[in-house]
Amino acid sequence: MSRNVHLHSRDVQVLELLADRRVETLAVLQEKLWPGCARKSAYNRLGQLARAGYLEHLVRPDPVPRPSAHRRPSQHLYILGPKAPTAMRIRNRDTRKLAARRMPAAYIDHQLATNRVGDWLGTRLLGEMEVSAGQDSRFRADAGYRAAQEVSGRDLVLVEVDLGHYSRTRILAKIEGFKQHPQARGVLFACPTDERAKNVSAWISERYGTGFMRRCQVFSFRELQNHPRLEPGTTPRLAPPENIDWYEQIMGPAGCQ
Repeated sequence: MSRNVHLHSRDVQVLELLADRRVETLAVLQEKLWPGCARKSAYNRLGQLARAGYLEHLVRPDPVPRPSAHRRPSQHLYILGPKAPTAMRIRNRDTRKLAARRMPAAYIDHQLATNRVGDWLGTRLLGEMEVSAGQDSRFRADAGYRAAQEVSGRDLVLVEVDLGHYSRTRILAKIEGFKQHPQARGVLFACPTDERAKNVSAWISERYGTGFMRRCQVFSFRELQNHPRLEPGTTPRLAPPENIDWYEQIMGPAGCQ
């Protein structure tokens, strides 16, 4: 493991992004943090951070068949490494989200799907523990975001990502969790296909009535990518701009190297 890596401001941004998202692909990291550079630049720098212990580099075969490829392509994924929490504390970053939580392989696709839903909604999603409100694990939402505040003071929209693996009983348990949540004003389900979204919507409306669907929105991934019209008051609230702290002031923006 190499120890001779000096962290630049963009390296810290990589750690911050992975603290929020838990896992991310090479393609997304390159798009967000190396937008003017070739993917190889991102790959090489992420490799250096992984060898230094700030990241862990996960490689798995791409399940999508590629007839034209000479060999089966690989997916390159990154999570935080063992040295990340210390590096963030030194730079005065909030480390509450950096508690050591391993990413089981079975959860990777679900977390990546949750990340995409946040991208499609154009907002930073709060993680499961941030929106749990001390709830039992059976009822916890996958994520959430802040929206306009109701008269009651509720301003949280819970986000549930169903990849088709949730049973009807599990979906309805998620609704019960939403109904018991002290801060939630709405819940949004994201499903991989239009058919699955239709089924989930039917299960919920059959149990709770069509009027309840004003508080519960169900969309397919396709619909979310096409900027659906959300119920009034449930559009993500823009976060205030963060102040640039001393580290960015000293280091400045990183280049493509």
